[in-house]
Amino acid sequence: MAFGLDQFKTPNALVLAIKSLLEGNIFIFPRHFNRNGKYLFNRQQPMCSNGIIQAAHAAFFTCDVAYIFPTDTYISSIKTSKGADKPELPAPMIAFVAMTVGAGLGEILLGAGHQAFRAKNVVF
Repeated sequence: MAFGLDQFKTPNALVLAIKSLLEGNIFIFPRHFNRNGKYLFNRQQPMCSNGIIQAAHAAFFTCDVAYIFPTDTYISSIKTSKGADKPELPAPMIAFVAMTVGAGLGEILLGAGHQAFRAKNVVF
């Protein structure tokens, strides 16, 4: 699961986890566990969380996409120096993905409690 929501065993724990991901839009940053079992977020890499990457892949790079963008869509925003030749997703595409992921997390909260607890494995 992209955000590890399947690890929460009670609806209350799931709701708290989702609220913490949505607070300050922290869900956009990649994370890992520290030695104390708490999440640490790498705020130097926005839009690189597993949830964002998986949603972007599903939206733009699977066989079932609604529209296949031409390859020149993915031109790097770096115009000179190292990395200028590497393709990247345009900012509007990433913004769309981030908004969709945030809305999905929010939708789980709207069904807080047992309904959200059942939905966690389906969505994220």
